[in-house]
Amino acid sequence: MNIIENKILDSEKKYLPDLFGANSFFRKIVDFCIRVITGIFKFAGSCFGIFCILFGGILLFLIFSFAFSGAEILFQNHPMIEYVFSDFFNNKSTTWLSLFIGIPIVAVILFGLRLVNNTRIHMNYKIGIFVLWLISLFFLGSSVKDISKEFQEEAKNTIIENIITESDTLYLSMNDVDRVFDNVFDAKGFKVTPFEDNLIGIGMELEVVKSKNDNFNLIKEATARGKNKHLAKEMTEGIGFEFTLEDDNLIFDDFFTISTQKWRMQELDLTLEVPVGMVVFLDPSLEDLLYDIKNVHNMWDYDMLGHYWKMEKEGLSCISCQ
Repeated sequence: MNIIENKILDSEKKYLPDLFGANSFFRKIVDFCIRVITGIFKFAGSCFGIFCILFGGILLFLIFSFAFSGAEILFQNHPMIEYVFSDFFNNKSTTWLSLFIGIPIVAVILFGLRLVNNTRIHMNYKIGIFVLWLISLFFLGSSVKDISKEFQEEAKNTIIENIITESDTLYLSMNDVDRVFDNVFDAKGFKVTPFEDNLIGIGMELEVVKSKNDNFNLIKEATARGKNKHLAKEMTEGIGFEFTLEDDNLIFDDFFTISTQKWRMQELDLTLEVPVGMVVFLDPSLEDLLYDIKNVHNMWDYDMLGHYWKMEKEGLSCISCQ
């Protein structure tokens, strides 16, 4: 056993350096594989770094264009900026917004440079850039607060118009005008768009209820917001809505106008009061105007279209439904 043990030890001393030594064939293969894998990772990192530099550079160019042009370059083909956001973009707000977005983009570019060329930035510069970003965040928050003040108060303006007709049946319909509404701005499900050099609203709601007297009455309730109650009230008074009464045909416009040319969440709700015993016909063109009309049959608004409805004491009752 001692002889065998000595032979094994002699073999280890003789062959192990050849197999696993610094100049062994096996060690050379391992080193080669490590260099290949390391090279692949370095190449992938460099490619990703180049992508970060190019992508960040393009974004940074757009941000500077945004800052020095007052957002005109980015939004020059979108007229809604003039009507909706014209008062919100100024030199200060665009500068702070540009810094708030641009500083993280600069960080991405520096990260890309580090991957490509192992470029390092001194800690003092990093702290300074971070402090500048915090300052931009603070002033940007102040700008957002100023914007929110434009919408902090709400006011309503109610106008009641008497609908005079000698017939006991009133035919309700909406203007069938083929319009293409471009550059529509959508907020809270409510749409505004510049049309024929005017700011108009799309998306009124019509409700049909029992009248408190013997007359057809159209109630127009306009809602808007402003910096204070007085300004909000002015915004509601700038809302206009037209309809046409031709004999027993009541034809609604499919939009309302905003004469102030500023969007302050203007909305318009319409309510038609129908006297007991009178009949209304709901034309299919009213599909986008009707809103949750109560009736004794609990029918959906869409199913009510194309039928005659008589106002009973209990509510609307269909006289043409099977």
